Amino acid sequence: MTPWNTSTEDDLRRLLNEWGPIGVADDVRDEYDCMLTPLLQRLRSGVGRTEIGEFL
Repeated sequence: MTPWNTSTEDDLRRLLNEWGPIGVADDVRDEYDCMLTPLLQRLRSGVGRTEIGEFL
C-alpha cells in the first residue's frame, strides 16, 4: 500500500471534527488535536485501514 501523503493538519482536523466521536467539536475546535500527529505519522508511513481503525 502506498503512503497517504495528501492530508494536511487542517484537513485532518476538519475530518476529525466532522466525525466527532464524542460530539464536542462544535464547542471545542481543538478537541482532537492530540490525534493529529500520531494519525498523520501512521497515514504517511502507509499503514492500512485496519491499523488506522485500531488507533482511532
